[in-house]
Amino acid sequence: MDPDAKKLLEKYGGPVPRYTSYPPATQFSPVRCTNSYRDHLFALPEDETISLYLHIPFCRSLCSYCGCMTRIVHDDGPIHDYVRLLEKEINLVATTLRNHHAVGHIHFGGGSPNLLLRDDLNLLMTSIRANFSLAPDAEIAMEVDPRQMTREKAVDYARAGINRISLGVQDFQEKTQKAINRIQPFSQIESCVFWLRDAGINAINFDLMYGLPYQTVESIADNVTQALLLKPDRVALFGYAHVPWMKPHQKILEKYALPDLAERYEQAEMARDMLEQGGYNSIGMDHFARENDPLAVAYGTGAVKRNFQGYTNDRADTLIGFGLSAISRVPGAYVQNTTLFSTYKEKLEKGIFADERWIRITEEDRLRGDVIESLMCYFDVDCADICKKHGFSPTHLDPVLEKLDMMKRDGLLNVKGRTISVTESGAVFIRAIAACFDTYHEEGNLRHARSV
Repeated sequence: MDPDAKKLLEKYGGPVPRYTSYPPATQFSPVRCTNSYRDHLFALPEDETISLYLHIPFCRSLCSYCGCMTRIVHDDGPIHDYVRLLEKEINLVATTLRNHHAVGHIHFGGGSPNLLLRDDLNLLMTSIRANFSLAPDAEIAMEVDPRQMTREKAVDYARAGINRISLGVQDFQEKTQKAINRIQPFSQIESCVFWLRDAGINAINFDLMYGLPYQTVESIADNVTQALLLKPDRVALFGYAHVPWMKPHQKILEKYALPDLAERYEQAEMARDMLEQGGYNSIGMDHFARENDPLAVAYGTGAVKRNFQGYTNDRADTLIGFGLSAISRVPGAYVQNTTLFSTYKEKLEKGIFADERWIRITEEDRLRGDVIESLMCYFDVDCADICKKHGFSPTHLDPVLEKLDMMKRDGLLNVKGRTISVTESGAVFIRAIAACFDTYHEEGNLRHARSV
């Protein structure tokens, strides 16, 4: 590795938020007002287009790298019970809103949402269609564990309206798969892709990871080569976030050969180069899409945004989350549901929202959130223009710009007037650059993973 690049990694590779929201979820605090979430929902303009997120927190086994809120189940009983609670929550939200809001995007996340069987998924989709107005071209996406996929499920999901699937591929190498407790050979991924396309679900995403045990630049290159054979529409390339202080089960990976910061950097750069050479457009820091994919089209028109699912062409400002740990963005606040099943069940059976944590979004937060989103999506931002849009003086962020001198000297960015342009060498440190505008961020905060 180039010595200068190594110095930059040591300097800017520390822990920072992923900025899928601003303020970040680590800043949320306990809910103190019983009706706060209800009031925010009721305040939604009647013509507001919204998006929906449903969290399905179940898996058959625990992957050692997992940082998600999930629960291991070996039969379908708990899933059936949970789906009935989700239906109650959907109805509760719908009775609070003043209108059957238009919905353009629905996302089933997890966990492993494809543990849902036909009747459970149909129940949820029936409830959604009864309470909201789905746009004719609504994107309905589901995260999928390939090990829990079948031809029959692919048909069931297509009939239910699912039209985009994100396959959790992660890695194709047997040694790494054993270390992370996720055995799924190439043939299994290939079968999933075939079943989905045969059922009419043609929008397929792959999730790949770097920084996992035993991964090398060579193995990452092989992973990308195999992924390209199956021609996914999008690829998300995530760096493994090692946060055992938050997810104690990750400690098991410390007995393996985890790549260091320099190796992670080289792995990410190799994958990025190969994906771009393979015909994918780079979107932000870790997404890639074929030229005709809606995400790539939106990127070309400046319409890409960033939310809890990463980079998206979803333009809705309001996202309503259902289920354990789900986060909603409503006018003026982020609100997160409880992570405790017993609390979730008790409250919903009483007709009470299960919100547990929240944060009010101030005008300053909106301003800085837009600056951070522009940097994270497009690697440049006109600070004066965004300040004026939010009713602030064009000079409001000048104190931050003055603090960027070291990053300018290190070649990470250029500043012309009040416009910031991130350089090619600075793109890998985009989270660290964005953190300069984060009034909540504290250097060395170990609640976050490293920036590379």
